[in-house]
Amino acid sequence: MKVQRGYKCRLYPTKEQEKMFNINFNCSRFVYNHFLALRKQEYEEQNKTINFFECSKLLTELKHTEGYEWLNESDSQCLQQALRDLDTAYKNFFRRIKKHQPPYGFPKFHSKNGKQTYRTPNTNGGTAIRVEDTGVRFSKVGTVKQRGLQDFNGRIINATIERTNTGKYFCSLCVEEELEIKDNQGGVIGIDVGIKEFYTDSNGDKVDNPKTLRKLEQKLIREQRRLSRKQKG
Repeated sequence: MKVQRGYKCRLYPTKEQEKMFNINFNCSRFVYNHFLALRKQEYEEQNKTINFFECSKLLTELKHTEGYEWLNESDSQCLQQALRDLDTAYKNFFRRIKKHQPPYGFPKFHSKNGKQTYRTPNTNGGTAIRVEDTGVRFSKVGTVKQRGLQDFNGRIINATIERTNTGKYFCSLCVEEELEIKDNQGGVIGIDVGIKEFYTDSNGDKVDNPKTLRKLEQKLIREQRRLSRKQKG
């Protein structure tokens, strides 16, 4: 059975690597916003939308247009991923409307202020992103020193690079792993829920604590501040 798991680590890029990361942040954000505006305009004027494949073709043309050559400096795969993320956001919004469910928020323009992220798939036969002894290697960036990455056995699907408001860099790897399902032959398994591990069973299997609150506490703080500023009613 194959499952997808996330592994996160802190990155310590050099000045040149920071420059390349920032190019990817800026180009990815520009592509997302440019084609969001184009899709909104197309829908308002023609009452139709353009899909991912049409956007991808237009992106290729844009990269060869005078004044937009700088888009070629970035990782081309992260630009394609920006188009996929935009297409997914559109589909989620309209799918829930058709089902008469509370809709996702309509896709919003990405801001150049605050936290910056981009995602890139592991292409070139799974060699564009790989973990080495000295760090994590990314296409066009090189090997970036890292700390905190756990050992894993699996295939890296994609990586999300993040720069926080304080200028720290992080990487989240999406890894596909083979999960071994053990047959207990009709026996009974005891499960102990803990703090360090989410649970440990009598077979010795352990599941890490997802620490959901710790991961979301900054968002919780922001939402509590917003709530405190609201007026009753």
